[in-house]
Amino acid sequence: MKKVKDHLRNEFNSIAEMCRHYGINNVTYVDRIKTGMTVEQALTTPVKDKYKKCKDHLGNEYTDVKEMCEHYNIKVDTFYGRVKYGWKLEQILETPVRSKGVIDNGVRFKSKEEFANFHNMSSTRYYRLMSSGHTLEDDKNHKFGVNSCNLVTDPFGKTHRTLTKMLEFYDIPVSSYVGYLVTGRTLNDLMTDRVNGHLQKFSKSMGRYSTVDHLGKTYESFADMCRHYKISVTTVRYRLLCGWSLKDSLTKPTGDVDIEAKSVTDHLGNKYSSVASMCKHYNIGYDALKCRVKAGWTLEKALTTPVRPKKKYNRD
Repeated sequence: MKKVKDHLRNEFNSIAEMCRHYGINNVTYVDRIKTGMTVEQALTTPVKDKYKKCKDHLGNEYTDVKEMCEHYNIKVDTFYGRVKYGWKLEQILETPVRSKGVIDNGVRFKSKEEFANFHNMSSTRYYRLMSSGHTLEDDKNHKFGVNSCNLVTDPFGKTHRTLTKMLEFYDIPVSSYVGYLVTGRTLNDLMTDRVNGHLQKFSKSMGRYSTVDHLGKTYESFADMCRHYKISVTTVRYRLLCGWSLKDSLTKPTGDVDIEAKSVTDHLGNKYSSVASMCKHYNIGYDALKCRVKAGWTLEKALTTPVRPKKKYNRD
């Protein structure tokens, strides 16, 4: 094996032996040489202590960050996460970590998942429900989402967890359910035809079928009826799947602003040439405004509530 020499011309049988003599790891030595350090620098530069002492905002000294975090009852990951967001040290250490538990009517649940399971809904649905400003009461009254936690009983007395589960159980297409309702028929008619094998099929757009609204007025197509009530086809279909009546699906406002309008007015009475220009004035994205309006937010709340900043990740 080829012998090696240090910067003082001392000879060693191997790099590992030389590194042991200087109390340094041979991997560290090789990495330092690769970065351009001289042999002297690679062998004599002290290795940084992983457990460097640190101080909090009050001047108290700790052996490392972990000990300081334990003292303030926060996780190390939380500490570094807050550092990335530019928080001050006092704010990082003193701001309480949000509890993952949920308290509902005096009953404490250990987590949001446990709370969601208790109310017979998925945790994903719970997060969507709360982030859109809705309540559990809205969910029970079919005012939010397709998979309501309200049980549904079909005309034959069988109970299903959701309306969509009932349709899946009887192998009924969603388009057929919507089609029956908008052509003046009822859920009983739908189920009877399904059992007798005479289920009528509809295309998603139902453009070839005349439709009847809650007032008995007939339209050439489903789309024509929606246009008459100035509401999108997608919104009406979605509401019907949520268990809304045809009347509510057609007449309930989607929000305080027509997102497709060419000229709009904000809550203060200021006029804009388009929704996009209004969004630019309030420094909010078009998609964010659209989602908020569809979720039932008032125009003032939709425009003035700050958008959450996207998380920034350090690639280094």
